[in-house]
This record gives sequence, structure tokens and C-alpha cells, in this order.
Amino acid sequence: MTGTYKAPDIPTSQITGELVRDELLRCFESANKEFYTLLNQPVTDQVLKTQVKQFVEGVFQSCGVSYTEMMKLVDRLPEKEAYVPVTRIT
Repeated sequence: MTGTYKAPDIPTSQITGELVRDELLRCFESANKEFYTLLNQPVTDQVLKTQVKQFVEGVFQSCGVSYTEMMKLVDRLPEKEAYVPVTRIT
């Protein structure tokens, strides 16, 4: 687990709840790994993965959504074309 997280470039039609969940974990793992590195605090990948998973599961639980049923959230996301480009905001 090295480097900065970069989301995979995949078509919207291939996005699943499991993919979103797994990429969310990878993103948080990457950010936390960088944070631990900046603080010069060693952490194993397994400890980091466990901490991030517990945190994300807790957040989902607080929102009343099951961590294992991510598809319910993915179904609520608008299609990519619905997002407003930054150039139109400024």
C-alpha cells in the first residue's frame, strides 16, 4: 500500500456497490497511511485496513445503512452527466 489513491477509470455501467465500498476503503487506507507517515508512526497494512474498515462500518451504521449493502447508496447517485462542471460554477 504505497502512493496516493487514484480511483479506477471504469464506465458507470460497471460500478457496483461492492466496487464503491472497496474503493472507499482503499481511498481511506491511502489517506490514513499518508497521515501515519507524516507523523512518523509506523503502522502495518493489516492494522490500517482493520482500523479503516471498523471506522467506515461505524459511519454507515450511524447513517442507518448496512456496510454490506452498498448498492442502496449507489442506486441513489446521479449519473455522471448530472454533475455540474467547475467551469459553469465560477
